[in-house]
Amino acid sequence: MGNATCGVPDCERQRHGRHQYCKLHYSRWVRNGHTDRVAVYRSACEIEGCGKPHLSRGMCPMHYRRWKFNGDPNVVRKVRDQGVCYADACPSKAESFGLCGLHYRRMRTYGSTDLPPREVAPCSVDACVTATVSLGLCNKHYRRLRAHGADGLTKGDPRVCGREGCDGPFYAQDLCRRHWSEGYRARNRVRIAQHSSRRRQRAGAGMTEQEIMEALEYRLLIAGGPCAYCGSPSDTVDHIEAVHVGGTDRWTNLAAACQSCNSSKKTKSPLEFMLWRLSRSEGARRVDSARQPSGAV
Repeated sequence: MGNATCGVPDCERQRHGRHQYCKLHYSRWVRNGHTDRVAVYRSACEIEGCGKPHLSRGMCPMHYRRWKFNGDPNVVRKVRDQGVCYADACPSKAESFGLCGLHYRRMRTYGSTDLPPREVAPCSVDACVTATVSLGLCNKHYRRLRAHGADGLTKGDPRVCGREGCDGPFYAQDLCRRHWSEGYRARNRVRIAQHSSRRRQRAGAGMTEQEIMEALEYRLLIAGGPCAYCGSPSDTVDHIEAVHVGGTDRWTNLAAACQSCNSSKKTKSPLEFMLWRLSRSEGARRVDSARQPSGAV
């Protein structure tokens, strides 16, 4: 035990356990039968003009990386100086190999920064050309299938309101929308009152007494007039700029509206709401024309 160094000449490492060699020379002795270093034969890179030893797939490390991230071992793509992803029209910051995280994952998965073309079949419901999501149905019809079953795909839920004497269409909890809303308001009177109070405070913030009186007089003036959006008789007063986005109760922000338009408008501006109505009407016309027979006049 006096000599604790490796038994190989010119090696000053400590011995490995009870053996006369250090860990390095002991592993060589176990693997090769002697302590000399054995040269590992490695074939050359298959790329023309490159004599470097190969790493994988017959290519050296350099050409292998080029093939892995560019799809071609002879293509060299340099990262821009400002560190921006080199994929076409991508302003994101480069994270790895000159690519952003999204295009890097695509390159690792598909061998290219572009998504491979994917064929998507249309919805199996007649006159619906929307792409399928699951079970051969688009997102809308898939939700209908989950909620109402196969009978509700095209006509909605065939059930009617469970309240005696009411034939309204089913909405929730075996009730139509009107009776369900009545029950909800009855169960949440305090919550609805608190919400209305907070809404009135937001809408009337910063208004003087004169402005409040002007708003009340204007409400009485436009009551029962035509709807500002569709022209039908109005039964509500709409905030042109919604209270949720900062609108107030001043008379300049009030307009007569029917219940349907008031509910559909939500937080949209008048221009956004009219464009939305126009797009829905054009979509309905396209569906109607698609459902008509080709020979119909």
